[in-house]
Amino acid sequence: MILNFPRIELHRNWLLLFCLCLAGQLEVWAQFTVSEDFRGNGTPEILIGDQAYLTSGNADPVNAGWLRLTEDVGNQKGYAFINKSFPSSFGVLVDFEYKMWRFDDSDVGADGIGVFLFDGTYDETNFKLGGYGGSLGYAPNGDQGVTGGYIGIGLDAYGNFSNPTEGRVGGPGEKPNAIVLRGPTTSDLTTTNRYLGGIQFDASKRANELDYNEPLTARPNDDSFYRRVQIEINPTEDGFYDITIRWTKSKGGILEDILNYRTQNIPPDLLKVGFAASTGGSYNFHEIRNLFVSTPKNLRVVKKADKDLLRSVSDGVDANKISYNIEVVNDTEGPLIGVSITDKITDGNGNIVPAEMFSISEISHTGFDSTTLPNTSATNEFSGTLNLAGNSTGRIIVTGILSGIPAGNILINTTSVLGNEIVDKDLSNNTSVVHTPVIAEGVDLVMAITSNEPCLDPSNGNEITLSVSNQGTKDLDYSTTNKIVVEKVFPAGVSLDNRSHPGWDYQLIGTVHTFTKSGNGTLKSGLALPPISFTLYSSQNFTGDGEVKLISAAGVATVSTEPIENQGNNSGSFTVSYPPMAPVVQSPVYYCLNEQALPLTATSAAGNEMLWYIIQGGAVLPEAYIPITSQIGTTTYFVSQTNGNCESELTEVQVIVQPIPAAGTLVPQNQDVCVGSVPAEIGSSAEGTVAGTASISYRWESSVDNGVTWETISGASSDAYQPGQISQETRYRRITIANEGGASCESEFTNEVRIGTKICSVITNPSLPSKNKQ
Repeated sequence: MILNFPRIELHRNWLLLFCLCLAGQLEVWAQFTVSEDFRGNGTPEILIGDQAYLTSGNADPVNAGWLRLTEDVGNQKGYAFINKSFPSSFGVLVDFEYKMWRFDDSDVGADGIGVFLFDGTYDETNFKLGGYGGSLGYAPNGDQGVTGGYIGIGLDAYGNFSNPTEGRVGGPGEKPNAIVLRGPTTSDLTTTNRYLGGIQFDASKRANELDYNEPLTARPNDDSFYRRVQIEINPTEDGFYDITIRWTKSKGGILEDILNYRTQNIPPDLLKVGFAASTGGSYNFHEIRNLFVSTPKNLRVVKKADKDLLRSVSDGVDANKISYNIEVVNDTEGPLIGVSITDKITDGNGNIVPAEMFSISEISHTGFDSTTLPNTSATNEFSGTLNLAGNSTGRIIVTGILSGIPAGNILINTTSVLGNEIVDKDLSNNTSVVHTPVIAEGVDLVMAITSNEPCLDPSNGNEITLSVSNQGTKDLDYSTTNKIVVEKVFPAGVSLDNRSHPGWDYQLIGTVHTFTKSGNGTLKSGLALPPISFTLYSSQNFTGDGEVKLISAAGVATVSTEPIENQGNNSGSFTVSYPPMAPVVQSPVYYCLNEQALPLTATSAAGNEMLWYIIQGGAVLPEAYIPITSQIGTTTYFVSQTNGNCESELTEVQVIVQPIPAAGTLVPQNQDVCVGSVPAEIGSSAEGTVAGTASISYRWESSVDNGVTWETISGASSDAYQPGQISQETRYRRITIANEGGASCESEFTNEVRIGTKICSVITNPSLPSKNKQ
């Protein structure tokens, strides 16, 4: 179904601004990629709220979870948004997998998942969701819509996102199994988040289209129910957006266009991406995974695995076999020749996994014009080149067998691509990484320690979390005779506060903090115990570690329950350190209009890395920024430095682009004077001028070879010039100089004034008789 709407006329000033932004800022801004699989602990860039949570180690094995926006119970709500803005001038690509399902078959599922773009100037301090229920967190439900909402896309299982009820504006009524668009949030409840259009797949709420409508005891596997959605949003020449929504219902399947729409409203300058879901009288689990958000219209790579977990033994069901599906996308109009690709398989320490632990059995590919890819790899690292047609996707499948436990109980597959025929404006989406947890045989206790911030916060402290999980195939029964104990030692000068350890008994002896799991119970395979947390205060850089072990009733370590080969990950560590000082910069930096600029510079401590930003809270630029000088005015950029663990405060760098002064004109009066005489003053019929507050000075130049070469006249700085004696024809011109902030911008040359020379002495002929002698 194709939706077409009439365009509206752009305001002329906005169009000018848009064109300038597009021409001047595209190279700078086109670095925005967020890749989050939600299998583990997530990323600080994505804020999760209300009843949403990550299921890793809880409802799902550690590092094999989902972002669960709601449970399958009534009247729940949850959201997540990327707290990182991107400029609306070049659009965005949002790609993710989702599942909607439930245990209970007493009713149809509800309500759905909302994907929305909103004004990127809002953050967690002033952002507010719209209504839940059928409004999916975007449109109103007795209140306002989402703060700064630009467009909302509803994956609507129940059908009320299309329904003009509960404060929603417009719509054809209840439309189950539909993908629906709603417009911007306004201050007028009669126009806010109005219905724009949509597509319905099946009118029956019991259909397995948007959600899975059969009772289940566990999440449906990908063979039973798989949905991957891709939303591509591209700016049009007149400042609107073309939105294309695609999906596939089979893992590894081709994405199919299902809806196209052109927006009717100009987007805000900055945008952010959010998700929300809700339930009411009917309900579903609403879950998201493998989120990829980036810039469209370039070369990119996306990778997915066909396994959530791996074992080191087959167990008769290929439990140790995995296939990686790699998509190389040429999102440009023209073909790409000689794209280089590299792929490697590493462990949790970043080392290439040896062939005796993981062996690649096959490398296959489709969709490329040609490749030099190998058919297999004996080293778990390979490379090649690809030729790929314009607007096409090539696929590579790498299949291998695991026969050992890699460090960190994880297998990491990384693919990178690089084209040499285009200037790829966004290199941040040229690499894709998949983390696959490996379950050890038997019981495998794992200790993980994390800090909420990598930088030391002596005033407010750092929130430290200790997590104990069982990443083995066998459940662990714990009791008073087989106790799970966590020990943590802190040196002098470090203090703890706000301890939280539900289900753990706590004891402090000297500097040793001991937490013992209370009571009797079972730590199931793949899951984690309730976390231990506390606030740590330290006045110096601090590296800490902790250990989990099994101890008998007599206080003796037991080794029979957890095999020795699984005990290498029973310790964890974390580091918090003072952030480096903010970089030292030269600011402001002055340029003249359209002057060739140099990369901005800053001074950092040895070993630190500079991080450049176009806006606070925006994406890190790939390198020091080269200012755009095509517009007059002041622009502020930002730079920090990182020591690899934490980042400094930002330093502002102001770039001031100054106008070019008008040269004025000289009185167009050429002269011819006697050799050796002084010409008349060269006057100014119009002085040089410049906009703004800059002061004006002048420079005069002269040429004695008819304007081929020119020399500066020392000391000549007024608007008029009095030449001295001249002995040959000379040309003169003037340059106007605007001076501000120690920087100077020069005008074009004025018209030239020529001063010629002639012989003026009396000539006599000695052969003529003198009249005095006659």
